[in-house]
Amino acid sequence: MKIFIGGKIREGYFRKGLVEGNVRYHYDDNGTELKDFDAIKKLLEINGTIVLKNAIFDKYDYTGAFFIGSGDNKKAKNLGKKENKDQNKKIAGSKRLVANIALQNVSNCDMFFAWLDTEDAFGTIVEIGYAKALGKPIYLAGYEKFREMWFVYKMADEFVYHDEPKEALRLSIEDYEKKYQ
Repeated sequence: MKIFIGGKIREGYFRKGLVEGNVRYHYDDNGTELKDFDAIKKLLEINGTIVLKNAIFDKYDYTGAFFIGSGDNKKAKNLGKKENKDQNKKIAGSKRLVANIALQNVSNCDMFFAWLDTEDAFGTIVEIGYAKALGKPIYLAGYEKFREMWFVYKMADEFVYHDEPKEALRLSIEDYEKKYQ
């Protein structure tokens, strides 16, 4: 089973306890790290997805979200400055590719899970809407619901209240397997 895990990406992020493997970069089906975004794009065109095999609880495949490493994000702060024209194009292209990969991987997942511990997980909100449009089973989790995100919560099949992302994911998988397998 392929699972897409959404949620705000930041330092000390919650995925470290959920996913075995490095989600900062991209990998092919053999676990080979791909640093060249042209190679990643080609792999995506060939395979239709990028996956970390058996990376969740040593049993389930992780289809995303993947993201650009922090070094690229620091460089991205200089976007728009004239003296960084070539770097600007590279970073902008990398971010566009990461967004395209996220949407492709949402479309290839069996189950969508998102840990919502903040109201400003804008990319995750887009991914949730996309998963809903595709008819994917959607599980949202967090230690609280945010009042202003009521519309996002209406997209979910289930919401799991929990203090721990790992346990919320485990409960979501159990529910998914009962309902869909």
